[in-house]
Amino acid sequence: MLAALTIGGDDYIKKPYSLSVLLAKVKVNLKRVAELRAAGLAADGRGPEGYAAGAGSAANGGAGNAAGAAGYAAGAGSVANGGAGNTGDLAGSANAGAALALDAATMSAVRFGRKIPLKAKEFALLNCLYEHRNTIVTKEVLFTEVWGDTFYSDGTLNVHIRKLREKLEDDSNAPKMIKTVWGTGYILEI
Repeated sequence: MLAALTIGGDDYIKKPYSLSVLLAKVKVNLKRVAELRAAGLAADGRGPEGYAAGAGSAANGGAGNAAGAAGYAAGAGSVANGGAGNTGDLAGSANAGAALALDAATMSAVRFGRKIPLKAKEFALLNCLYEHRNTIVTKEVLFTEVWGDTFYSDGTLNVHIRKLREKLEDDSNAPKMIKTVWGTGYILEI
C-alpha cells in the first residue's frame, strides 16, 4: 500500500473490498475533480467554453496555438491548473527548429519532429518544467503545481522524472535536458 501511494496513487483499496466502499471512494474522487475544475475555471476567469477550447501558451507561440499569445495573457494556465497548457504545431510555428515542443491536445511532446506520447502526470510535470524552462524549479513548486499539494514524497517525483528522461533524453543516465539540482529541484535546459 505504501509503495502504491508513494509512486503517485491517490488511494488504495485492499481485497476483498465491498462495492459500497468502492462506490464511495469513486464519488469522493469525482467530487474532488469537479471542485478542482470549478476552481480552475473561476481562478482564470474563463467559462466552460474557454476551458474546452484549449488555449495555448504565448511562450510556445506560433500558428499551432489554439488561442495564441492573447489566450495565454488572458489566463489560459497550465495543464496542472486545469488549463490547456502549452500547445504547438511544429509546422509553421516559432518552435519549428526547437528541441522540444508540447502538444496539450494529444498530451505529447515533440522532440526534433518525433512525437512522444506522455501519461497525464508526465505531461503535467513536463509542462511545469517547460513553463519555467532554463530556471531552477524547486521540488515544492513541482509538488504544488503538478500534484496539487506538497504531501507527495521525493520518490514519486524521482520516478516521474526518470520516466520523462527515458522518453526524452538520448541517454537517460546522462541527462542534458532535465537536470537535477541536488537538494533543490530540477531545471529544463532547452
